[in-house]
Amino acid sequence: MITTATILSGVAQGLIWAILTLGVYLTFRILDIADLTVEGTFPLGAAVTVVLINTGMSPAMAMLCALLAGAAAGFITGFLHTIFQIPAILSGILTMIALYSVNIRIMSDKATVALEQPSLKTWMLSLLPEGTVSNTVSIILGTVFCLLIVALLYYFFGTEIGCAVRATGSNQNMARSLGVKTDRAKRVDTLQKTFFVDDQHSLLPSASNYRFYSVMIPVYGIKKANSIRYQTKTVIFCFSAAKECGRIEKKGAREWLYRFRNARAYRANSI
Repeated sequence: MITTATILSGVAQGLIWAILTLGVYLTFRILDIADLTVEGTFPLGAAVTVVLINTGMSPAMAMLCALLAGAAAGFITGFLHTIFQIPAILSGILTMIALYSVNIRIMSDKATVALEQPSLKTWMLSLLPEGTVSNTVSIILGTVFCLLIVALLYYFFGTEIGCAVRATGSNQNMARSLGVKTDRAKRVDTLQKTFFVDDQHSLLPSASNYRFYSVMIPVYGIKKANSIRYQTKTVIFCFSAAKECGRIEKKGAREWLYRFRNARAYRANSI
């Protein structure tokens, strides 16, 4: 039976998982690269966050360390692809396989670790009136982080570096002929993607109802009883919205902005 609590739980989880969708969108739609690094960085964020929180570190600092760990993993994938000329999908697979061992070592040779200390969600519940539903806090955190990330991405792709990344995804040969360092643009995009993916999974211990985290969590096989349909719909909606924004930007009243950004990319000598 579907209840209000089930719907709220699904929406809360869907908002958090939408951050993962935005991260995957960066390489799959912007650069047209099927990057599988996310399979390894996905549990990496939770592993770093939970272990550091259990050692007494504040949830905010633990999330920051998880973001840096994810960015490092993305840089490795980009380094393998651009420096050693390994195909993008194989570079992601190599990093993904290596991260399984890294995650196990982070979790002290355990496949599952429990969150034993108060999280960001616990701290927010203590500030809100007594009786506040925990899913309400998750929805607030998920909404705030989603809006913040969308704003940061919108600003980033309007900068010179962001235009260079977009130009690389549109036409790599043309971008290279106009002075854009396409290899560096690819490294920036893969680093940025894993940064946001780890942001999503570092947020799970702080904003969700999960208490146990496993190192063997596949990104494309996540299921949660009674709420998976709402999670899926929310993630699909966010992905569709991001895709539609890309279409709107190329036509209509905002076509001039798209051409202006491309012109800035063409004038870029370096990123």
